[in-house]
Amino acid sequence: MTNRAPPPDDRQHRFGLPLLEQLFDSLPHGVIVLDAAGRVVVYNAAEAALAGRTRDQVLGRDFFVEIAPCMNVRELAGEFRASIGQKKAIDVRVDFSFPFPHMDQPRDVVVTMRSFVSDGAPFGFFIFEDVSLERSIARMREALSGFLVHDLKNPLATILANLEHALGAEKLSVDASEALGDAQEASRRLQGMLLNLLDVTRLETNTMPLKKVSTSLQGLARDVATQNQAIGRMRAVTVEIDLPAAPLVESIDGDIIRRVLNNLVENAVRYARTRVVVGLETLAGSAVFRIVDDGYGIPAAVRDAVFDKFVQANAGAGASSVNRGLGLTFARLA
Repeated sequence: MTNRAPPPDDRQHRFGLPLLEQLFDSLPHGVIVLDAAGRVVVYNAAEAALAGRTRDQVLGRDFFVEIAPCMNVRELAGEFRASIGQKKAIDVRVDFSFPFPHMDQPRDVVVTMRSFVSDGAPFGFFIFEDVSLERSIARMREALSGFLVHDLKNPLATILANLEHALGAEKLSVDASEALGDAQEASRRLQGMLLNLLDVTRLETNTMPLKKVSTSLQGLARDVATQNQAIGRMRAVTVEIDLPAAPLVESIDGDIIRRVLNNLVENAVRYARTRVVVGLETLAGSAVFRIVDDGYGIPAAVRDAVFDKFVQANAGAGASSVNRGLGLTFARLA
C-alpha cells in the first residue's frame, strides 16, 4: 500500500486576506488596525469614506503622526504607545467632533480604541462611529421640546388660575365642585408632564438647579396622595397613606421629590386594580418612600427599560402598556 499525500489545504486561500478585507469593508463603521509602531495595517471602506483618504494614502504610515495628528487623537497616542509597550490591554471610548476637510460640517464621532495580540505581536485598533445624524436629531428634538414647553406653560397657568378662582366661588354644587377639582388636578398633571419634558434634558446635562430646604417627608406623602385621589376616583382606585408617627424632616428639594412621587403614584394608579398605598419608613438610617399597588406588575424583562425615554412595554394581563412618556425617566434621573 502506498501512502497518498493529503489533499492541499485551501482554507488559507478561501479564508485569507481577501475575505478579511471584504469583511472589514462590509462593516458600517470605520475600522483602522495599527501595529505596535502605530503604522496602519488595516483601513476599511467606511473609514475611507469618513476620512476622505484612500487605502494607498494611509496603509503603512504612522497613524498618529502622518494620518491624524490633531489634538484629540494625539491624546490617544500616548495611551496607545504606553499600553502597547507595557503589554496592557486598551479599552477606551471617547466622543470627538472632527472637522473633516472634505465635508461642509464637522462630524460627531464616537471612537473606540482597543488592543489584541496576534502571533505574539501586539496590535491596536480603532472603531469610528459617525453619530452626527443621531446627535442632530436629538438636538432638534430637544429644541422642539423647549419650544413646546415655553408655548404651553402660559395658557396652562391661565387655566389653573381660573380653575382656582372658580373653586373659590360660593354656592357651587357638590358635583360642580368635584368636576372643577378634577379639572384642576388634570391640569396640574399636564403641567407636570410639560416640566418633565423640559427637566429630563436638564437632568441629563447636569444643569438642574436644586433648592434644598428643611421639608416634612410625611407632608410630602400626604400632598402626593391627596393630589392623586381625583385620578383615583375616576379609575375606582383608592389612594391611601401609611406613615410613621415620628416626624421625618430632611433637607431636600421638596418640589423635585414631590414630582418624583407624583410620577410614581400616578403610574401606580393607572395600573392598579383597586388600591395604591403611599408609604414612608426608615431603613438603615435612610428615609424610604414605597409606592405599593395591587396591579399586575411589570414583567422582570422590562423593569429597567420602563425608566428609559418613551418606552412602551406590556404590563401584564389585562393592562395595556407602561411609561408612554417621561415620568419614570424623570424619577430615575432626579
